[in-house]
Amino acid sequence: MMLFCLLFSLGEQGKYASAISLREKLFANYSKHILPSIDEEKPVEVFYNFALNQIMLVNILEMSVKLLIWNRIKWIDRNLKWNPQDYNNVTQMTVESDIIWKPDLVISESTKVEKPALIDMEYELQYTGEITVLTINVIVIKCSINVKYFPFDEQLCPLTVESWANPDTDIMVLPYEQYPDSADISNYVTNEEWELISVKSINKTQLYLYGNFSQLRFNLRFKRKAMSYWKSLLIPSILLTMLTGFSFFLPIQCGEKIGYSITILLAQSVNSILVIEKLPQANEHPPLLSNFYVFSIAMAACSLTLNILTVNLSFINTEVPQWLKSMRIALDFSLCRFSKLTKNSNANIKNNNNNNNYTEENSADLKRQEWNDLASTIDKSLGVIYTLIAVCIVFPIIAQCAWKIF
Repeated sequence: MMLFCLLFSLGEQGKYASAISLREKLFANYSKHILPSIDEEKPVEVFYNFALNQIMLVNILEMSVKLLIWNRIKWIDRNLKWNPQDYNNVTQMTVESDIIWKPDLVISESTKVEKPALIDMEYELQYTGEITVLTINVIVIKCSINVKYFPFDEQLCPLTVESWANPDTDIMVLPYEQYPDSADISNYVTNEEWELISVKSINKTQLYLYGNFSQLRFNLRFKRKAMSYWKSLLIPSILLTMLTGFSFFLPIQCGEKIGYSITILLAQSVNSILVIEKLPQANEHPPLLSNFYVFSIAMAACSLTLNILTVNLSFINTEVPQWLKSMRIALDFSLCRFSKLTKNSNANIKNNNNNNNYTEENSADLKRQEWNDLASTIDKSLGVIYTLIAVCIVFPIIAQCAWKIF
């Protein structure tokens, strides 16, 4: 047993010495400024992929998305090959990043890159000349955030990886063999507000001023989780809009008709204040839902104003003009409702006129009743109009947003 341990120790020391010798030989005449192409007439093939770990923050005002990603980069350096048999079966080693050639890859949309790792990343070198590096980065990329269909909005953010200074004749950026058309999302951590849909990639060439550059473009697609907004924003607002219309169907004689309208208007105002805090602030693509809240408050204000007018009509005791009587008859036909009371009242007035036995007070009551019936007819007509407006204008705004979720 001791002999075995001794031989093993000697073998490890021999492998360590071989690695030292190999390192000295590899980097004796090595220059990190020379492209390590396998074929001098062909570009260096750099394979790239990233694993998306988390969508950390979506900043709408700054039009940016903060991501935690794990980068994987691989290429072959023809100047760093060796035969393992010549060096005690040493097949790999780690090298520092500042002594080897590295592809000048950048993420075009990135505005900030952070390295949360506790140590500097080292590069793994294989005897075939293959170099692999894994890095962890927190990056902030610029993205055109469109919140028009909030809270059912879906975002598409590009992430383009390319060489900064070398055209496609020098460096070709290619996807990893395991992920030819997508990023790795196997270790993705779920975000509370955003749901990841996909991260697709496409390999292409982009023409710039200094030539064609190879690109690997990732399209990060994600959407907002709308269920919480249904509960906190949409359902309360829809109910308040429905309650506003009910004020037109309260009887004219009801003493709380005006108070009810005032209460609804105050409730709409308070609800709007709470909603504004949750609506994303965007100048280019403001949320379509904001039109719904503005319209709801406007309708509540109009409802209060019209209810005040109709209630005032019921207290008039003068003769109803003929054109208002004609309008009321037309509205009655439209609403399929006919006031028997007014017909009886008119008949009573005629009878009383013939018999000359009615008083001025009875005449005023009958005229007031005519105004009361006119106000009631106008009230019901306004209720029908409000319902049609709400169905034809307000709810399509929500439907236009909501179809995104299905």
